[in-house]
Amino acid sequence: MKIILLGIKNNGSLHIGHLLSIIYPSINFLKNNKKYILLILIADLHVLTYINNIDYNKKKYNNYIYKILSIFLSLEINIKKVLIYKQSDIKYILKIFWYLCNLYKFNRLKLTHIYKKYLNNINIGEFIYPILMASDIISLNVKYIFIGKDQKQHLEISKYLIKKINIKLLNYKFNIPKSFINKKFNKVLGLDFKKMSKSNKNTINIFSNKKKIKNKIFKIKTSSKKLQNINIKKIYIYYIYKYLFKNNKKKFLKQCKNYKYNFYKIKKNIYKKILKVYKNERLRYFYYYKKKKLLKNILLKNKYIINKIVYKNYNIINNIFK
Repeated sequence: MKIILLGIKNNGSLHIGHLLSIIYPSINFLKNNKKYILLILIADLHVLTYINNIDYNKKKYNNYIYKILSIFLSLEINIKKVLIYKQSDIKYILKIFWYLCNLYKFNRLKLTHIYKKYLNNINIGEFIYPILMASDIISLNVKYIFIGKDQKQHLEISKYLIKKINIKLLNYKFNIPKSFINKKFNKVLGLDFKKMSKSNKNTINIFSNKKKIKNKIFKIKTSSKKLQNINIKKIYIYYIYKYLFKNNKKKFLKQCKNYKYNFYKIKKNIYKKILKVYKNERLRYFYYYKKKKLLKNILLKNKYIINKIVYKNYNIINNIFK
């Protein structure tokens, strides 16, 4: 059994950046590689690094776990091939983490971009975040991992630690994970033309209620000039249109040349099109999100499956240290 890993923090709702850059590609990869299973790690331990933030809300963050699970179910995944689980449900992950902490030098960890960026405002959890990520990977003996470009350095730390573990093993070698970075959608831009992210608060979430989606779309900045007097390809409204509805690009550009067409009509069109194109996904999402008992049972079932995999790998690592 070969494993593909995808990690998602439960610090906010999934947005179109997630869908385009990692979620759709990982599901499509699985369809084309029948020998693999896809493990979706909901990184609720990683999210604890935000505990000092003013807006940290335990209940809200826990609720995001069910939202994330509902979104994946809305995409009609095969729940036998795609296992979604909580990081905190994995019994031996923190033991493996502690072993790995003792294999990595402090001065080497200081070279990470997160340490340099937040030098005077970083907690210990954020600082050693890459080691916990390495624990997630080695505990499952991951073959492929879907990551964003900003996690490339963290993956190198994981590879380094896995190699150190492998040197100490005689009859077994852990996989050195290969990364999958979606180059086309690696940096989906948000409403302000910066990287779309939960922290930047510039996201579009197709699984929000209709009012929220409409407000987001109508807040998109446009131009004071007439639509027909500008290069439409250089404004955000075209950017988001081509990614959400790529089959309709030519039709959209043709409409923009029509003098009866304006920015208000474009925004209205995008809003209606989101509701139409993602109608079935949205209906399934709201259906599953109400089924808390079902969601809890899925997480519970996957907890036992993942712990069984991790326990085997933990014993191999444990024998090195004990």
